[in-house]
Amino acid sequence: MIIEKLHIQPLAVVAILVTMLLSCSKSTTDPELPPTDVSETPLVFSPTAGWPVIANGSAAGAGTGAGDGAGTGTGTGTGTGAGSGTKALITSASELQQYGISLFATASKDANTYAVFNNDLLKYSNSAWNYDITKYWIPGARYSFTAFAPYATNSRDSKSISNGTVSSTGTETAPQITIANYISGKVSTGSPQFDARCEDLLFASHIRDNTTGSDYSSVPLHFNHLLSCLSFKIRNATSTDIKSVENISLTGLQYKANINVSNITAAVIPTAETVGESEGFFAGSNLTGTVENPFLPKGMSEEQSKDLFDCTDLTALPQTIYGKEIKIKFTVRYSNDSSTDYTGNLGSIDAIASWEMGKKYRYNITISSEDIIFQVSEIPWIEHNVEL
Repeated sequence: MIIEKLHIQPLAVVAILVTMLLSCSKSTTDPELPPTDVSETPLVFSPTAGWPVIANGSAAGAGTGAGDGAGTGTGTGTGTGAGSGTKALITSASELQQYGISLFATASKDANTYAVFNNDLLKYSNSAWNYDITKYWIPGARYSFTAFAPYATNSRDSKSISNGTVSSTGTETAPQITIANYISGKVSTGSPQFDARCEDLLFASHIRDNTTGSDYSSVPLHFNHLLSCLSFKIRNATSTDIKSVENISLTGLQYKANINVSNITAAVIPTAETVGESEGFFAGSNLTGTVENPFLPKGMSEEQSKDLFDCTDLTALPQTIYGKEIKIKFTVRYSNDSSTDYTGNLGSIDAIASWEMGKKYRYNITISSEDIIFQVSEIPWIEHNVEL
């Protein structure tokens, strides 16, 4: 565990966050599957999840992670697909089953590469994972499988607040699925410009090389988080009740990225765009109470800390934070109606240089009579495996 404490005077504290997912369209230029050269065994899938089986992100801010598979991958072709978002983190089998899986797969044989799945919905029904049109294994072919969760239709729906374009490209030995211009939490109209939602995005990848064998067993899809997870807790250690925390806003974080999944590894590469001062992530959010029932009573213990946002756990793009201007702002209003504004820069804390893929960061904010104490620690995102 990494822990660092920062003492800052009013007009200082720190934090940051972001959420995300995607949506797109669907087409393919890959040749159709051969009509006769197939086995009698259908393709079936076994999605599972085990967090946080993810490697560290790079100093440049790109997260990296490993999927599941063996052998040499193949697959070429182009196309676009769709992805989605959900308003909650996926932590159980029932949650993944509710939203479904977006499935991509290619098969290569005799110098030809076929599109087997291209943003097809893998859904849970009748106690099993199913897809619409049964596909059969091609003997002697090399398969590359990539999946994202949760699934979405071609257009943005009520569960999606961001967008991206999915393409299937690559070579026989290095097939790749790319989500270009994946946007985190941006809303097109209205205020605030960035919506306060907790969203999740997971990936799985598997290679099945049957050029010298005939393994037609169920395809394991071992899902891992593509994002980072953030948690913000706040408590009142003063001798005066805090009636409300108002005008909460986060700025400076990167919200757009290109996501690549190739040969069972993934990389999230943020672009230069950041949340501006005039936009604000969660801009204008308020946590209110009354004089009789204050939001933050005086003399709270650490165990009594409350969430600073409606979503207990938030998701963000993996990115470098140290040395950046990533700020949190809010106003504390006391029971006597006096108020104090606080602003702080998360990028000034060197204990954690980057948010990394599949990891969780807890930010504890303590308001004392002298100043504000900010504490950050790295903790497991999911502390147990979930079979899906």
